[in-house]
Amino acid sequence: MHRLQVLNMYRGMYRAVRRIDDLKLRQSLTDEVRRSFRDNRGISDAVTLRTTMIEGNRQLKQLIALGADRSSGVANPQSWINGPAEEGEERGRVGTGWPWDPK
Repeated sequence: MHRLQVLNMYRGMYRAVRRIDDLKLRQSLTDEVRRSFRDNRGISDAVTLRTTMIEGNRQLKQLIALGADRSSGVANPQSWINGPAEEGEERGRVGTGWPWDPK
C-alpha cells in the first residue's frame, strides 16, 4: 500500500512540475524531486514514513499551486481583484488621494 502511495505522489509531483513555464525553475524542481525521493527511499520506520508522506503531500499541494499560478498568470481567478471594476473604482492606483496628496 505504501509503495503505491509513494509512486502516486512521485507521479503527481512530476505532473505538477511539468506545468511550470520557467524552464530553469522546472529543471531545478525536477532535480529536487528526484533527489528527495532517492534520499528517502530507504525509510522503513513507520513513524518516519508517515511524517515523510505528510510532508510530501504538503509539498505536492505547493507544487500544484505553483504550477497553476504560473500557467494561468492569475493566482486566484475567483479573487475580487480579477472581477470587473465598479463605476468610479480605481484599482491599482496606490498613492493617489489622501494621505499621499494632502489638500
